[in-house]
Amino acid sequence: MKTLSPLLFTLLWSSCAISQSCNEDSIVIKSIRASDTDPNITWEAKQHIVLHNPTCNSKNTLVINLIGTDPFGTMPLTNFLTFPSVAANNGFHVISIKYKNNDSEAIKCANSGDIECYENYHIENLYGQDSLSSINIDTSECILNRIEKLLQYLSSNYPSESWNQFLSGDNVNWSEVIVAGHSQGGSHAAFIAHEFTIKRALLFASPFEYNNNFLSTAPWVSTFSQTPDSNLYAFSNLYDEVSQFQRQYLAWSSLGIINHGDTVNVDASTYPYENTRLLYTKDTSTIGTSFSAMHGSVYTDSLTFYDGFGVPIYKPVWEYMLGIDNSPSIIGESINSPFDFRIFPNPANSYLYFESSCKIKLIQISNLLGEICFAKLINTSTGRIDISALNNGYYTVLVNGESGFKIEKLVIK
Repeated sequence: MKTLSPLLFTLLWSSCAISQSCNEDSIVIKSIRASDTDPNITWEAKQHIVLHNPTCNSKNTLVINLIGTDPFGTMPLTNFLTFPSVAANNGFHVISIKYKNNDSEAIKCANSGDIECYENYHIENLYGQDSLSSINIDTSECILNRIEKLLQYLSSNYPSESWNQFLSGDNVNWSEVIVAGHSQGGSHAAFIAHEFTIKRALLFASPFEYNNNFLSTAPWVSTFSQTPDSNLYAFSNLYDEVSQFQRQYLAWSSLGIINHGDTVNVDASTYPYENTRLLYTKDTSTIGTSFSAMHGSVYTDSLTFYDGFGVPIYKPVWEYMLGIDNSPSIIGESINSPFDFRIFPNPANSYLYFESSCKIKLIQISNLLGEICFAKLINTSTGRIDISALNNGYYTVLVNGESGFKIEKLVIK
C-alpha cells in the first residue's frame, strides 16, 4: 500500500489521533487439518484457521467464526480473514471452523412441509444427531465435535497461547465464547446461542429460517434461549439478494433482538449506533460483482471496501458488535463525521463533482487494496476534480474537512 506524504499525513493527523493497543503485524495465523485434531473426521475439503496476536492485551474470550454455505466445500477459510483478523487484533482468540457447510439451510428447509425442518437441520449440524433425512452428519463430523477437538489440539500443542481457558474438561467453556457467523454460519450461531449461554452471537446477513409453505419463521426462533436476546447482534445489507432483509428482520424480531432498539443504518451513524443490536447498510457499491454481492458485503473479504488508510470501512461496526469501544477519534475508523458532503455523479467517468457544508482540505481516492490513486489539496466547499486517469472499478473517497473527515464509496465506469 502506498504511504501518505508528510504533508497529507499532517493534515489528517490534525483532526484525528492514533490509538493502537497491539502490533497488527504480529498476528499469528495457523491452518490446521481437522483430521489432525480427530482422525474420525473425514470430511475435510479445507482446513481450520486459527488467529491469535500475542502482542495484544488478551480479552480472554474466544471468537468462533462460521462462514456461510460452500456448495462444493472448496473455499479456503483464508478467503474470509478480514473480520477474524479484526477480532484477533483486538485481543480475542479466534478459530474459524471448517465444517460440513455444503448443504444450504434454505435449499433444505425453505419449501419443506415440515415446520421443524430448520431446527432439525441445526440439531444435526451442531450435534451430529440423525434429525433430518436430507443431510448426513454424524457425531464426528458435526460442528460441536470439530470445535471441541480443535480446542483440545490447540491446548495441547500451543500451551503458551492459553487456549485451555476455553475448555471445561474436554467440553467448550461457552461462558467465554462469542459465536460469529455469516449466512448459514450466522443461523448456526443463533442456534448455538439458543442452546448454550454464550457472551454474544454476531449474525451477519442472517438468520433466514423462513418457511414459504407456512409463511413464517421456524418455531424454535421464538422459544426460550439460553443466551439473553440482549447478547445478540445482527448486521445485514438492506438489499440482500440471497436472504431477504425483511425475512431476516422477522427472525430478529422473533429472537427478541428488536427489544433493544430498532434497526440503525451504519452509513448514516457512528459508534455506538444508538446502542442498538440491529445494524444495516444500504450500500450497493458491489452490486453486480457476484451473484451474492449484497449478501456478502457485510462480511466477505473480496467484497470489503477499505478507507484511505487501508482500514476496512466496516471495522467500527464489527468492533461495536464484538464489544470494543471504537469511538471515531481513532484515525481511519469513522465512516462518517459531522459534516455534510456528497460526490456526484456516482458512478462517475471523467470528472467528479463535490459539495460540502464546510471547506475541504484534501480529497483522496484509493482502490480496494488501499492504494492511493489520487490525492489533491484544495480549500473550497464545492468543485470538480479530474478522474480521467483512473481505471474503471470500485474506490473509496476520503475527504478531510475543517470539522473532521468522511469516507464515501465511488464507482468509476
